[in-house]
Amino acid sequence: MEMIRKGLGAAALVLVGLLIIGVVPTAWEGPLLLYINEQHSIRLADAVGLAVAVPSWLYLNVLAVRLWKRRR
Repeated sequence: MEMIRKGLGAAALVLVGLLIIGVVPTAWEGPLLLYINEQHSIRLADAVGLAVAVPSWLYLNVLAVRLWKRRR
């Protein structure tokens, strides 16, 4: 039961991070952190969304491997 709760929490954080990346308008994203080209760049809101989503996604993978090993 605890693993399910942790998995749901991590999945919720992944969704929050993706929403931050995708929904925040460009005018509100904050300062430019990394210029890639004219059409692509990373701003503060994108970096915050990535900082929330990526570790949570990695933790979901850890939970999946643990569940797979337990069932094996």
